[in-house]
Amino acid sequence: MSMSNTKQELLETYNEVLKQLQEKKEAELRAEKGLQEKKEKELST
Repeated sequence: MSMSNTKQELLETYNEVLKQLQEKKEAELRAEKGLQEKKEKELST
C-alpha cells in the first residue's frame, strides 16, 4: 500500500463522515423547525 493510496482513502473516509454529520445536522434542524412551527400554530389558535 503506497502513501498516496492511504492518503486518498483517508480523504474519502473523512468526506464520508463529514457528509453524514451534515445530514444528521440538517435532519435535526428540520425536526426543530417542525416543532417550532407546531408550537406557533398552537399559540395562534
